[in-house]
Amino acid sequence: MFVALLTGGGLTVVGGFVQAWLTSRDATARDDRRHLHELDMAREQRHHQRIENAYEELLLLVETIGQWASMIRPLVTIEGDPRPQLPPLPEQARVEALVRAYGSQKVRDRLFAWRQVIDQLIEADFQIQAAERSIERQGHTSIDDGAERMKIGTQLRPAERARRNELAEEIAAELRAPFS
Repeated sequence: MFVALLTGGGLTVVGGFVQAWLTSRDATARDDRRHLHELDMAREQRHHQRIENAYEELLLLVETIGQWASMIRPLVTIEGDPRPQLPPLPEQARVEALVRAYGSQKVRDRLFAWRQVIDQLIEADFQIQAAERSIERQGHTSIDDGAERMKIGTQLRPAERARRNELAEEIAAELRAPFS
C-alpha cells in the first residue's frame, strides 16, 4: 500500500512537471512567434518610411529642377536678372541613389524618362551659351541658337512638365496604396 501511494503520488508529481514544462514550452514558442512578427512589422514600417522619405526628397528635387526648366531661357530677359541654377550635383546624386535603393521600378522608369528631358534641356542651354560666347568673341556663330530656343519653348518645357506630372502621379499612387 505504501509503495502504491508513493508510485501514484510520484507519477502525479512527474505528470505535473511534464504538464508545466509543455505549457511553458508552448508559451515560449508563442512568445517567440509574436516577437518575430513584431520584428517583421517594425522592419516593414522602417522600409515603408524610407520609401516615403526618398519619394518626398525626389519630389522636392524634381520640382526645384522643374522650376529651373520653366525659367531657363525665357523669351524676354531683363539685364541683371539672376540666372536660375540647378541644385548641386551631390544633392541630385544623393536623392537619385535613395530612389534606386527604395523606389519601385515604375518610379525609377518615370524618373529616367524625366531625366532624359532634363538632359536635353541642359544640352540645349549649353548650345545657346556656346553661341553667345562665340558671338561675343568672334561676332558670329555657326550654332542656330534660335532653333535651340524654339526647341526649349515648344518641345522640351512641355515634355518636362508632362514627365514631371507622370512621376508625381506615380509617387502619389504608391504612397496612397497600403503597404503589406
